[in-house]
Amino acid sequence: MARLPLFKNFQTTSLFKAFIINAIVAALISTLTIEFRLKLENEKSDYYVYASKFFRNSKLSEFHKVLSVFALSFLISFFIYHLMCFLFAYGGGMLTTKKFEEINFSLYFKDFF
Repeated sequence: MARLPLFKNFQTTSLFKAFIINAIVAALISTLTIEFRLKLENEKSDYYVYASKFFRNSKLSEFHKVLSVFALSFLISFFIYHLMCFLFAYGGGMLTTKKFEEINFSLYFKDFF
């Protein structure tokens, strides 16, 4: 059985690493969501056909497209956050109980010096 996280050397132990991993998460979610929205613009795509069957309309309105993109974006985000948790132990900072007081910028660059 594999030990988690898979990449122990790239955990969010500094602000720089946290920003890099968060940028990866945001880029993945945005890219997949935008690609899905573009697929919904093509009335001959499989995604459009499935969504139109789901809403029981032959033609999707803007509201139906927005609702579909929102629902799929939620699912994509849920999947990506879990994937990043298994790969990098990402998201542990969301569970912190410490009170945030100030940023020590020397910690931001601690991996470079």
